[in-house]
Amino acid sequence: MRRQFFMTGDKIWIPIACKKQTKKLSVYRNERQLYELQIPAGEIGAKGYACDYYAPVPLADCMGSTVILEGDFPEEFFLGIKFREEPPVQERRPALHFTANTGWVNDPNGLVYADGIYHLFFQYNPFDSEWSNMSWGHAVSRDLLHWEQWETVLYPDENGTMFSGCGLKNEKGLLGLDRDTLLFFYSAAGGTNEWSGGKEFTQRIAYSTDGGKTLCKTNRGVLPTIKKENRDPKIFWHCESEAYIMSLWLEGNTFAILRSADLEQWKTVQAIELEDAWECPDLLRFTFEDGSEKWIFWSADGYYFPGDFDGWQFVPDKTRGRAYANDLAYAAQTWSGVDDRIISIPWLRTKNAGKCYKGSFGLPREFSLIKEDNTYILCQKPVREWTQAKKKVLHKTGFKAGGRVICLAEPETAYEINVGFQSNSEVYWSLSGSSLSYNPVTGVLKFESREIIFPQKLTQLSVIADADILEISDEKGAALAYFEVENKEEQAELKEIGIFGEELDEVLIFAVK
Repeated sequence: MRRQFFMTGDKIWIPIACKKQTKKLSVYRNERQLYELQIPAGEIGAKGYACDYYAPVPLADCMGSTVILEGDFPEEFFLGIKFREEPPVQERRPALHFTANTGWVNDPNGLVYADGIYHLFFQYNPFDSEWSNMSWGHAVSRDLLHWEQWETVLYPDENGTMFSGCGLKNEKGLLGLDRDTLLFFYSAAGGTNEWSGGKEFTQRIAYSTDGGKTLCKTNRGVLPTIKKENRDPKIFWHCESEAYIMSLWLEGNTFAILRSADLEQWKTVQAIELEDAWECPDLLRFTFEDGSEKWIFWSADGYYFPGDFDGWQFVPDKTRGRAYANDLAYAAQTWSGVDDRIISIPWLRTKNAGKCYKGSFGLPREFSLIKEDNTYILCQKPVREWTQAKKKVLHKTGFKAGGRVICLAEPETAYEINVGFQSNSEVYWSLSGSSLSYNPVTGVLKFESREIIFPQKLTQLSVIADADILEISDEKGAALAYFEVENKEEQAELKEIGIFGEELDEVLIFAVK
């Protein structure tokens, strides 16, 4: 079915019925294809076409002209298209862990700090709460705590869907663009949509001259495929060797390191295989107080490999670490443009059952590297902005909690609960009916029925609770786990905090709004 629409505004809003069978919707102007989208098709009921929310399709360049929508949808779908914004119903959600207004999210992309703004781009499907239509969503923050979602910036095209990549300032004025231009490198996943059938994965460039509000794709600096699904470029300037360095996933456990002087011509200088590592690489430099340094090679699952890097070769030590104690966090990326610290944010693979969005992001954390027994350990503490924003609401020492509720929570507020206890004393948290416990003798950390292994003999633990998301860490941030409160709608908003155990040396509770 084909329908014509005369554009008087810059968008149309199409009805989305989450998690239904998808059908292809093509959008044309003067027979030139603009979009190919996979849209879940709703049912027709007594009240007409059933949908969960409306998603925008940007068509600013088509104002004053006619566009054609084509797809195997009922007439009611086309009649349901709107020309004004239809805000989604606001659902109960975390206060400070970013979630998209609607739709599916996964990997953080294009993280760059510029002009006082932290940009968080991310893998995004605006048109369903399941994975498809990979685009780049966009959110911004000035304090790494409160986020505002901006308009989607990259949509699938004839070169493929928009897979992961990175962002940086154009500080050297390359590509014929000003120095204040923001540059973004992304994987065009050829063959992942019908429009790009027969094409391979390539690494491509987009740029922004308006502070990240809009991105323009360019055909300059296209990196042809090296392996079939090579993807996820992460780029930084290495001053000692005077070159831009790209780390790139190739296939399996194999990654490539490439060099370029101009961001257009790249040379592969190393292919390296790292056990269990997969996707979303990063190369990070840590400098210690004595002037020495150590690098780590990072991958999506949170495996990290300490080693040395000279601009051409990464030489790993014989050790590796894991940043997470369980699997909810994935594909973390670090911000460029931040000179005094390394800030990372992971995608959290939350299920968000019954909601019109799926997936969320962890709190940004600062990376540091410590050495213990000739082993380098990556530590992750919440960013300093979190520490500065939190307000103490309870402090008790040397008492037995006895299972009683010790703090009532306020709505739309995140809490940090720090507990000190004796090394042989099991400690329990009650969070609006959800139970969390830690046994320092066995190292078992248990949330509801889920058990994971944490380090043994810890005497301090920190729990950050934000609606249905928990972040648990030791004092140093060397052990870190994430949990989601699942299928408990009545508990989606934290209402009370209880702590109990045989011996509690200290309990501190902070609130962050």
